[in-house]
Amino acid sequence: MIQILASIIFVIFWDMNRLWHPYLRFKPFNCVPCLSVWVCIILWLLPKEFSECVAVFFGAGVIAPLLNNLINKL
Repeated sequence: MIQILASIIFVIFWDMNRLWHPYLRFKPFNCVPCLSVWVCIILWLLPKEFSECVAVFFGAGVIAPLLNNLINKL
């Protein structure tokens, strides 16, 4: 389950920051569902600790801008 969460958060972070470059305009890098499936498969094959680290690191990168926008609107 943590692999699914980590892959979703990674792809949201990837898409929010537009980390893809012009030479990465092919699947899975420009396709959000494709990238999330491949990241999930890779995280499933790696140790659980690595998946938890990815979820925490990229989760903070996704949640921080959202909270920043909410605080700025107050």
